[in-house]
Amino acid sequence: MAGRERMRFRACCGLVRMATAAASLWACGALAFEAEMRPLLDSSCMACHSNLVLSSLDLTQTGFDLSDPAAFRVWERVYDRVRRGEMPPAPMPAPPGEVLEPALGALKETLIEANLAARGPQRTPLRRLTRLEYRYTLADLLQIDVEHAAGLAEGLPAEADSGGFDTVAASQGISALHVRKYLDAADRALDLALNLGPRPETQTFKVEYAESGYLNFMHDGEFLGAGVTMKVGDAVATFFDSASTYMFHTDTEGYSVPAAGRYKVTVEARPYQATSPVTLTVFKGKEGVAAAAALTELIGSFDLVDDEMRALEVATFLRPGDVVSPSVADLKKPEGDYVNYYAPENNVRDYKGEGIAIRSLAVEGPLHDAWPPPSTFGLLGDLAIENGLPVLTKEPYAHIQDIVADFAARAFRRPPSAEEVEAYASLAQSLLEEGESFLNALRVPLRAVLSSPSFLFHARSSRSELPTRPPGRAPAAGARFL
Repeated sequence: MAGRERMRFRACCGLVRMATAAASLWACGALAFEAEMRPLLDSSCMACHSNLVLSSLDLTQTGFDLSDPAAFRVWERVYDRVRRGEMPPAPMPAPPGEVLEPALGALKETLIEANLAARGPQRTPLRRLTRLEYRYTLADLLQIDVEHAAGLAEGLPAEADSGGFDTVAASQGISALHVRKYLDAADRALDLALNLGPRPETQTFKVEYAESGYLNFMHDGEFLGAGVTMKVGDAVATFFDSASTYMFHTDTEGYSVPAAGRYKVTVEARPYQATSPVTLTVFKGKEGVAAAAALTELIGSFDLVDDEMRALEVATFLRPGDVVSPSVADLKKPEGDYVNYYAPENNVRDYKGEGIAIRSLAVEGPLHDAWPPPSTFGLLGDLAIENGLPVLTKEPYAHIQDIVADFAARAFRRPPSAEEVEAYASLAQSLLEEGESFLNALRVPLRAVLSSPSFLFHARSSRSELPTRPPGRAPAAGARFL
């Protein structure tokens, strides 16, 4: 989108300072600091740094209160350059030690005190959300399916090894790769959450196994792996769980999942030759080589206790490339039967062990309870939707300010300041002036919020600071980290 392409992420966003020191303490510290620095400034600095003619730094315009982040950055830079001997520059004479050492000592001490005070209660390194925490936080914040969020989290860089733990802040780095991946995840998350397009079509696929050309070919085959199923009336009987990896799954019947989402899987089955309760299982997995599939995740298990054909349903999240298959468990084999029925010369026609007759498999989806999805209204708030577009009741930028204020409060797990809200909302202003659509412009500040340190890092907030949640809105991010 044009808005996304023009968006410039400010990678140098600073962390929000958690607390400020008392004004009286800062006043005393500033006076002591200034008194020690003044001889050095007057003798070695002010000749060049008292205006902007000879230098880009005017120290007469820089205060001594280091609770001001801008002043802190200036004096931190001054300390570094003077300590390294870069200032005053050659051929200017170096300041005498009796002037330099007290000044640098006072400056260093004041910088440390200011840094500790700014941290407030946060005395340990800030810790990033782990990929698992990011998954659930994103799902709660945007009201998207947790499995969608899982796919986004899996694309983030893995954490450094910390003895098996991924929550050690000192071992968590942040790199350009992290920034790119967080921006990419934010884009994809907003694609899912802000969805005003046509409602995706829900499709139903159904296979009647007794009519399956593939299975009918396999029943009487005389090659390795064939002959382990047989047709029984309007169903197909199966006796071994491993047969499901290449016999009953959706890929062998030509079905491919069209889009990621929630699906309903229905299996019709009954016991066959059973003298005790038997278990029908339903697995999902990934397409494999040829007809084989890797069925790695159990999504349903049902006890069959009578001879009646039953329709058994399970809901699951599927992605393109996934397969679904019924299978069997808890089946008794005849005593003394050690035949390898997978061998080309053997067949289950005369097998006397327990089995399950499976009539059909149906897959319906993707399913949507409502459209547009709740995630869209969770972001747009009270804006009505008509013909796939939000109905604006005031200036577009005013709506964006309101949406950003609400979203940032939930994402940051604290109320944002007015300056923060304006800083993020203003990212959309130039796009609106260029004629960009409201939704495309809105994505830019929302993307910046999802990529900001205040969202991605844990920071302490008092419970009284947590934003309240209007009815029907998503909870504050982090309400369910796990």
